[in-house]
Amino acid sequence: MYTGSPDTGYLKQTKKQYIVWSLVLAAGIDAVYCYFMCVVITYKGRMNKPDEEEKMEEEKKDEEKKDEEKKDEEKKDEEKKDEEMEPMMEEMEPMMEEPMMEEPMMEDPPME
Repeated sequence: MYTGSPDTGYLKQTKKQYIVWSLVLAAGIDAVYCYFMCVVITYKGRMNKPDEEEKMEEEKKDEEKKDEEKKDEEKKDEEKKDEEMEPMMEEMEPMMEEPMMEEPMMEDPPME
């Protein structure tokens, strides 16, 4: 079997060689096409992500604002509790200044 063109010349091949080389050439072209498709799909996916990323960033910002508001409320609650406890602490202050009775320390039992 002869393959080629008049400009480049002809090659003599057997039928098996012709079939194998045809399959190798087809597989090579398919591999290049598959790579091209993968690149295009990846590019398309990355071009569509900014909308999703913007939504995610907005959601994160909203969550951060909620967390900050929650922390502010907790601080206010603690300050309010401190203000409520202040008069009681002032009442207890004289008691704290009085010396406390010391209890005698208990001795350890002898070891045998």
